[in-house]
Amino acid sequence: MAAIRLNPDNAALARIGIELVARRDWDGLKAQVQALPPESAYTFLRLLGEKAPFDLDVREASLHDRDSLGLTIAGALLQGRATRYRGLADASQVSEQQWENYFPVLFEAEESSAAANEIFPQSGLAAAWRMTAAVDSGEEEKDAAEAALLVAREVPVSGFARLLSARTEKWGGSHAAMWKVARTHAERDPPGTLGLIAKAHFEQWLYFSVFDESGQGADRAKTYFQRPEVRAELEEASRRVLSIPDHPDPRNSLYAHNCFACTFHIAGARGWARPHLARIGKHVDPAIWLFGRPRLELNLARLKSGLLPV
Repeated sequence: MAAIRLNPDNAALARIGIELVARRDWDGLKAQVQALPPESAYTFLRLLGEKAPFDLDVREASLHDRDSLGLTIAGALLQGRATRYRGLADASQVSEQQWENYFPVLFEAEESSAAANEIFPQSGLAAAWRMTAAVDSGEEEKDAAEAALLVAREVPVSGFARLLSARTEKWGGSHAAMWKVARTHAERDPPGTLGLIAKAHFEQWLYFSVFDESGQGADRAKTYFQRPEVRAELEEASRRVLSIPDHPDPRNSLYAHNCFACTFHIAGARGWARPHLARIGKHVDPAIWLFGRPRLELNLARLKSGLLPV
């Protein structure tokens, strides 16, 4: 089967992965991963983890205990399984049974991803999945995963996005720590990493909207995107993204455009959202558009910005 190289379509990426695991063709799956650039490879495994059978024996992915790529794939699929067990609801809405299913699989994902990273520290893909597994872990695991990101090469944008998530206040970090990640790494691999600026503003607004218990959260959320300093930073970062040629890895560019389009949509900044929505086309990223029906929300954003649905 010919490798999908630069196809940004979610359905095509997921379909070929499912076909390979259905045949237990782990060599073919590894070939697919290796044929893709960093963010596309990460996305390929994320999409596969969202669809793979729950009873799939992911241990088959690694030929031996020094097989870094096999362990990375196993860790990614376990991470996807754990996320499906938990769901995306706020922790207060997750049932006891969901937690009981979630944590053992998450721990397996952490172990597999950390082992893969330690075998091959230069692998950006392994480091990104280690960071992904560490988001719901303790500070020691988060610190180790962050250190791993900084020494790896060709790290997917999502690795830094998951680092940002891990440092948010809602995941046990702080606003200051989150903003340090966004501003330290924004220019690391543009345009994708510039999306961290939009993601951080989205996360700040979300915290005020949902998690702020000070009694002032609703007012802070309502006025957040009206702040001159917020609008100025978003406008400048958006301008940078739109002025940079498309990245050789289409998923890198799509990450940034999805982040800015979603954040501007939430902010009601329709004109600023429009060029990013046009660049996205139909390629909505559900990991960014955290709504019940991401494509429906994307089309609502497009209509409000004067674009046709996709």
